[in-house]
Amino acid sequence: MAMKILKFSRFQQEHVRGQRALLTIKFLDDDSNLYSWAPRWADLDRAFLRALNVEGFNKPESEWLNRFANTVKEVAEGVSQPIENARKVSGEFEGITDRKLQISTYDSYGNLSEDLITPGFAISYDLLKWIGDKVEVLIINDVAVYVISCNRNEEYPPQLANNDDLHW
Repeated sequence: MAMKILKFSRFQQEHVRGQRALLTIKFLDDDSNLYSWAPRWADLDRAFLRALNVEGFNKPESEWLNRFANTVKEVAEGVSQPIENARKVSGEFEGITDRKLQISTYDSYGNLSEDLITPGFAISYDLLKWIGDKVEVLIINDVAVYVISCNRNEEYPPQLANNDDLHW
């Protein structure tokens, strides 16, 4: 039996009698036969994490890390279920240390503290221009989702002009 090459067709939400909605992914072969896959959420979770790992390896040329970061941000902001951990850090963007964002803050006693935060997005020269700026960083599950420069009133990574391709 020869192996068939399947091509992605579409995502679809299907109703299952007596159950909730089911996500299916449709594929077509070269003869236009339709195949349907109902992935487990654990499979999709692993696929997304693998995609992040692959694109992390492809830094700094990866265009997808910023898109993935926007997806994480949208999911985190839109889901009403609890997130494992989320916080915001404010301080001065000192630079990049060991591939992490270095943010310095002073407490009310004048003591310096530094946070090293793993970015969930590609670091480009546009972000490096912010070194020395006062910034706010949204961190979800120990990963920086976005950074806002208080000096420039800009967000990084920049919002995509058309987010339609981020939604299934």
